[in-house]
Amino acid sequence: MRRPRQPATSYNVGMDIAELELAVENAVSASVVGAAILDGEGKPLAIAGALDADEARAVAAHATRDGAAPQRLLAGEQRTILLGDRKAVVGIAARSVFYVVVCDVAADHGAVERLRSALERLIQNARAARGMIASGGSGGSSSGPAELPVIELGITVRKPS
Repeated sequence: MRRPRQPATSYNVGMDIAELELAVENAVSASVVGAAILDGEGKPLAIAGALDADEARAVAAHATRDGAAPQRLLAGEQRTILLGDRKAVVGIAARSVFYVVVCDVAADHGAVERLRSALERLIQNARAARGMIASGGSGGSSSGPAELPVIELGITVRKPS
């Protein structure tokens, strides 16, 4: 019998999901109706506003269905999809997570760019912190494997004391 999957509290770069949730909540504004962050497999990590997980996955899948789209997204390109009186903008931040932003057609890309920049910064900081832990960081002689996080299946779990 399989155990039910527990909700993730951290992403594979060792960052707290709450940081991602705050980033998408900050992106939702008068012109942005919804924002989401998905991992590379399309699993939602954070969603805010009038956008649900199925919609976010569908928009991201549509944006990447062109054979060359994933490589262009990895190179920093954003794909815009018209949805009637709204548009969806899809991109990849820090070569790590997809972001989907649904906004008014007339909205400028300022909110999208702020979300992308925030995600890049959060992920880069988490990677740098993880690098410090892996290299021993500033720990003293008492730091050792028992105090390091164990990373498995993208979820960071602290060993019990």
